[in-house]
Amino acid sequence: MDYRKFLHVFLWLAIFCSSALAQGDKVIRLSGTGTVSTKPDRARIHMRVSGLSGSIVSGKGEVDEKVGEVQKMLLDFGVKPIDINTSTLTVYEERNDQINRDGSGKVAKPEMYRINRDVISQIEDITKLDVILDNALKLGTNSIQNVEFYSGNAEEFRFAALAKASDDARKKAEFLANRFGCKVGKVRQIEYDYKGQGPQPQFYGAASAGLRGADSLSFLQGGVDVTATVNVEFEIE
Repeated sequence: MDYRKFLHVFLWLAIFCSSALAQGDKVIRLSGTGTVSTKPDRARIHMRVSGLSGSIVSGKGEVDEKVGEVQKMLLDFGVKPIDINTSTLTVYEERNDQINRDGSGKVAKPEMYRINRDVISQIEDITKLDVILDNALKLGTNSIQNVEFYSGNAEEFRFAALAKASDDARKKAEFLANRFGCKVGKVRQIEYDYKGQGPQPQFYGAASAGLRGADSLSFLQGGVDVTATVNVEFEIE
């Protein structure tokens, strides 16, 4: 075996790889952030119609009848059928024991079943939100689980936030490179992420709704923030 030839190839590879690694290490990695704020123009409401019955069949029928009235009300207010979801149904047994008056022991109450049907709807015109919530409670909705506000132009605002984050990343890279006597070169890697932050969900219940008038359901929607983060790896020269 020609050891001199082998050693020559080995040294050549070592020098080449060391040079390649040195070239690859000349990078700067940093993050840029950008936030865009807007006012919400749509809302998503989660409501629940609930009933208690000794019969699952009759109890479900009563709940579904109320859900049908709520659904018709939503359609009357211009909500699109595709924006109404009433498919979630839960049924479970409620068994409670009670003590005899003489304290002799517990007597099981008759079996009762709790039937819940969820109604999830997207409201494109939030000026109608107050009256929709009020009517939903009057029609037998037991609780409004929450109200989420969002923007119908979410994609547009995500790109605007992404543009701000990209500019922020490059600005930071150019500033740091200039401080150390370097220049920003080609981009080697890009990663990004979005985060949306809106107002806290609002909660309503049928028990407290009777103490308020329709006007008292009004509330401030707050704002919606969309934040983008861009992680970039630049070559430096």
